[in-house]
Amino acid sequence: MINQQNTSNKIIQELQNQIGEKIITSFDMVAQDRSNYFAKNPYQDQRPSIESANLIVNGYAKRNGGISAAANLVSGPLAMLAVAPEIITVMRNQIAMIYDVGVAYDKQQYLNKELLAGVLISSLGTGANRVIVIQASTIITKKLTPSIFKRIVHQLTGNVVSRAGKSIVSQSLLPGVGATAMGLWSAYSTKQVGNKSIQIFEKEIEILDETPSLSESSIEYTDNLLPTSDIEENKITGERLELLKIKTLINLMKVDGSIEPEEKEYLKTIITNANLTSAEIQEIKNLLSAQRIEVDYSIIAKYPDDALGLLIDLIALAKRDGDFHITEKMYIKQVGKLMGFSEVDIAEMMLAY
Repeated sequence: MINQQNTSNKIIQELQNQIGEKIITSFDMVAQDRSNYFAKNPYQDQRPSIESANLIVNGYAKRNGGISAAANLVSGPLAMLAVAPEIITVMRNQIAMIYDVGVAYDKQQYLNKELLAGVLISSLGTGANRVIVIQASTIITKKLTPSIFKRIVHQLTGNVVSRAGKSIVSQSLLPGVGATAMGLWSAYSTKQVGNKSIQIFEKEIEILDETPSLSESSIEYTDNLLPTSDIEENKITGERLELLKIKTLINLMKVDGSIEPEEKEYLKTIITNANLTSAEIQEIKNLLSAQRIEVDYSIIAKYPDDALGLLIDLIALAKRDGDFHITEKMYIKQVGKLMGFSEVDIAEMMLAY
């Protein structure tokens, strides 16, 4: 299991580096491209308005979901590396969406790479204060040196890769299921970025001319992907979270009364790709004959990214055969609520792809 974990960590690091190098230049490139587009369409009736902001967000979310859902995915240990082009495209579209929402709120003059990056980071709920600062009704954007901007973007992509990897079936890329899971993740994450864009652009924007006196070392040690307490706790509960997720997926498979042979193959693939101990694998085998497996969803709810990954896995597996049964929908709604998701978010995700 240790070798498997080391391999997984190396793949994630390589994926982060691949995406990071591409995204660093994307902020300027996308801003220039969108600026040129609006320069060619200067008339007011051709430009987005505040009233169209939600339509912009929904359009990009649907586009990104379709990109990932239609991806030509592979299986095996290198599965996550195979989706690098799709993640890069999704992130570039998210940057373009932020720009378009900014134009809708008449903030085009402020849309530099720092503000675009700050909005994107803000949607992840961490590290944004290195780029933008919210003071009452004003957003202050900091100018950054190239080296610090590069460091921040690499950490941003690390966070994105980490969140994308919370879906077990995305990592396993099960036939007919992995692509659906990636599509759901792309659409949902894009919607989160879009909603955060609207919240930010409703405020006044101010840009600091001076470069803040931040050292690269301060960025490195203060912007962990998770708060220290969560990192320490996750070292203890990480594998237990994987076990809880698999128990939940088994319950979904059993919700119609039995586990079909195809479902057993899915389960075998999921277990193979999960970082489980031999004792945990044996526990799963012993539980397969149980009518229903008890799961403490309050534990998973403490980790929003893992909760989202599980919700995506449940929906993707339920839709694998094109027959999204009512009992599956009811079970997913119940689990989603126990993990803290709103009925609206659950319903939107179940309707997509």
